[in-house]
Amino acid sequence: MDSILPLATINLEIGYKGKKRVKIAGPLNFDVLQGSLYGLIGINGIGKSTLIKTLSGLLPPLGGQILINGQDIFSLHFNDRAKFISLVLTDRINAGLATVEEIVKMGRFPYTNWQFNLSSADQEAIEDALSSVDLMDKKDLLFDELSDGNKQKVMIAKALAQDTPVLILDEPTVHLDIKNRFIILQLLQKLAKEHNKTILFSGHDLDYMLTFCDQLMLMKEQELSIKSPEQFIKSGEITKAFDLDLLDLPNLKFKFT
Repeated sequence: MDSILPLATINLEIGYKGKKRVKIAGPLNFDVLQGSLYGLIGINGIGKSTLIKTLSGLLPPLGGQILINGQDIFSLHFNDRAKFISLVLTDRINAGLATVEEIVKMGRFPYTNWQFNLSSADQEAIEDALSSVDLMDKKDLLFDELSDGNKQKVMIAKALAQDTPVLILDEPTVHLDIKNRFIILQLLQKLAKEHNKTILFSGHDLDYMLTFCDQLMLMKEQELSIKSPEQFIKSGEITKAFDLDLLDLPNLKFKFT
C-alpha cells in the first residue's frame, strides 16, 4: 500500500461484450495518487458508470489493463482483488434485521475463512471503520432504521473495514439531501487524508466536487482529463464540456467553506 501510483490504466478500452461489441471509451491512460480524493464528472451517457464498474473489476475491459500497485486486477483471484479495491454502489440494499455493525463486518470477507470467523484484528478493523465515520454509538441499531445519510456512512465504513488502498464509489450522494451531500463529501475528503487512501467517486454535484476534490476526472468523448479544480476552472474545459458558458464557475468553488 506504499506505492505512489496505487491505480493506473494502460490503453484501457471500456464497453460491453456480447453479440455485438460496444465500445464506450478508450484507449484511456491515466494514474491516480495515494491519499487523494478524485471526482469523476461528465455529461450523462458519457460512460462514467461503465468506467467505475470496469475500474472496480465488475466489468471486464474490452482492451488494455488496470493496474493496482503494479498488478493487473483481472489476473487476480476475486478474494485477492478485494484486498486492493473496495466498492460502494448506488443500489439501495435490503438489510432485513441486520445491525449497523453486522453490515460493516461484511467488509472483512477477504480476510476470513468460509465460516466467517473474525479475529481480534478483524474486530479492530471494524471498530476503527465505525469510529472513522462517527457511527460507534449507532453500531447496534438496525441498518434499515437509519437515515439515508447514515446508511451511506455505514456503506463507507464497510468499505473501510475491507482495508484496501483504493476505494471506489458510484454516485455516493445520489439519494441524499443537500446537507448530507455536504457531509458525505467532507467525510470522503477527510478519509482520503487520514487513511492515506485513493478515493474515486462519480457524481453530478459539480459545486460540491469543485469544493472537496483534490482532483477532478473529466470524461469526454474518447478522452479523460485529470486536473485540479482550479486548473479546470482556469482552462475553461468544464464550462465547455457542460455548456455552462453563462455561469461563473470560480464563484461556485469554496462557497460552502
